[in-house]
Amino acid sequence: MSLTSKHVKALLRDPNLKTVLLRNKELSLHDYENFDNLSSEKLDIAAEEVINTLEAYAPFNVIYSSPVEGLPDDATIYGAKGIYLLRNQDGCVFFTNKKEVLKYAGGISAVSWDVAEAQGYEL
Repeated sequence: MSLTSKHVKALLRDPNLKTVLLRNKELSLHDYENFDNLSSEKLDIAAEEVINTLEAYAPFNVIYSSPVEGLPDDATIYGAKGIYLLRNQDGCVFFTNKKEVLKYAGGISAVSWDVAEAQGYEL
């Protein structure tokens, strides 16, 4: 799922994340509050800033490690109530529900561990 105004509004409800997000002066609070009306250029900036903010300051962070040493983690979740970012090798996906993002990441990790076991890696 891509970034939506619902995600942005959830981030803005967290006072600490809101402060961090607004440090970058490229977009204003008004821009974020009117996320659906931003130009494609500003949407890209907003998405990048939201991702950077979550990765650096999100109060919730869970890492699903790879079963194989030397390979990237299966998934990493960053979030706060109402906005969760899952980053894996394929990119980023946004969620609004903690249970959903945990289930999604668990599925990715389970496949990774099954493949590693089938390929004969020591787990």
